Amino acid sequence: MPNVQFVDVTLQLVRMREDKYPEELEIMRRCAELTDWGQDRSMELVKRGELVAAFDFTMAALLAEEGAPRYPDARWEVRVFSLSGPVSAAPHGTGADAGTRFSTGDVVVNIIIGRLAGLVVEKERTLFLGERKDHLRRRAFETATAVCEAAAAQMVAGKTVANADAAAQRVIEEAGFGEDIQHRSAQGMGIKGHEFPEDMPFNYRPFRENEVFSCKPGMEIYDVGGFRHDDTLIVGKYRPEIITRRSTSLEDQAVPI
Repeated sequence: MPNVQFVDVTLQLVRMREDKYPEELEIMRRCAELTDWGQDRSMELVKRGELVAAFDFTMAALLAEEGAPRYPDARWEVRVFSLSGPVSAAPHGTGADAGTRFSTGDVVVNIIIGRLAGLVVEKERTLFLGERKDHLRRRAFETATAVCEAAAAQMVAGKTVANADAAAQRVIEEAGFGEDIQHRSAQGMGIKGHEFPEDMPFNYRPFRENEVFSCKPGMEIYDVGGFRHDDTLIVGKYRPEIITRRSTSLEDQAVPI
């Protein structure tokens, strides 16, 4: 085959994965509804003294039962990943936290990642178990809410991708938590949980309409806990569409245990 030529189509494939079709966006909206349902059940069912790992398995089973009748002909996968107490200051756990149990006064980062028909949505909320009067924790929680809103506001077609991370960093630093940034502000979402682009601080291309991103800037305060909400959103022409819709208000994240 002397006339065969090889052409690198990597960039075209990346672009196809970044820009979602209407059908893909609808699947991701439905997946987001399931993660919202799971977060509501988590708030109702978490108990003081319960083994965190066992709770996560219980919630994953409930989500499997909920998703199956809604979408019986689709593939539905879910991971529930809770981080409770000082352990939550490590964005994905310490690696040695299998014996962690929920305790009154804990800050909990509750993570639900769903994949419906091959498309991933992720969702996180910071919860308070019982007592929440501590000034540092309240201020960190309020900052986590504000910083998520600041980053999301930049995720509009035509604005620079790096600006979302810069807006988040600015809010965190102005609140006095600059040394507590331990995690990326966002990444693309799609057929992988970390889709193109996988990070944004030095990405100076513009956002494009119908891209899907996580939005999860926050702080991880050593020996206290993590403070991070995570929404999945669709980049819009004038404003982002946030498809994970559970409230981020402090009152709605407090669990009376």
